[in-house]
Amino acid sequence: EKIGIVTYLSPDTDIVTSTTSPTSSPTKTPTGSTLFTLTLTDAEDLEIREANPSSTSRGNRASITVDRSDGGGKTQGLLKFPSLNLPSDYTIVSATLTIVSNNPTSSSGVISGYRMIQNWVETGTNWNSFADEDVGVATDDIEASDTESFTVDSPNNTGTKTIDVLNDVRAWVNDGVPNQGWMFENSSTNGFDFYSKDEGDANLRPKLVIEYYAGPTEPPSPSNIF
Repeated sequence: EKIGIVTYLSPDTDIVTSTTSPTSSPTKTPTGSTLFTLTLTDAEDLEIREANPSSTSRGNRASITVDRSDGGGKTQGLLKFPSLNLPSDYTIVSATLTIVSNNPTSSSGVISGYRMIQNWVETGTNWNSFADEDVGVATDDIEASDTESFTVDSPNNTGTKTIDVLNDVRAWVNDGVPNQGWMFENSSTNGFDFYSKDEGDANLRPKLVIEYYAGPTEPPSPSNIF
């Protein structure tokens, strides 16, 4: 099959490599069996803290801490890619979120990601933006989904973490669900840190990679063509 590559970089990056027009919303074309790859790096992210509930200055830190107890309270991480804008009839084949951890949690710690429902913005959101001051973002199907979308593999080790987020991306693209990204939560009092979009090394920042066909159905594989 033919492979087409569309790479989107953050606004402060001048280099764009593409075999099609580098637009934020690819135009549907009769591409047949061409599989496209969309890479998003223009994240919005921040850390909200129970111990500092009114602070709105946590969105420009180089890393985000997710902890059950840090400085006298819980911390949660929020992350989204607001420029995701594919037509609703495109076929999403895979969607992978990549983060890089620079501080591991304990061997018993579980880092869970929940699809956010409540609208939030990096520059104005804090712990008090959510209804329950003892909880922060609640997994109640109002502020965030009541079912986790994923858990991070081996959070007791640092390094690159690749996370399957296909179901969430399909919900945003194909089902019209508003894209508010994810909330990260830790089951442990030993914090888990990962680099944010403000990290100086662009290779360490979060990214979302999506593979898709520019049409409503995935073309059949050659073995299924008679």
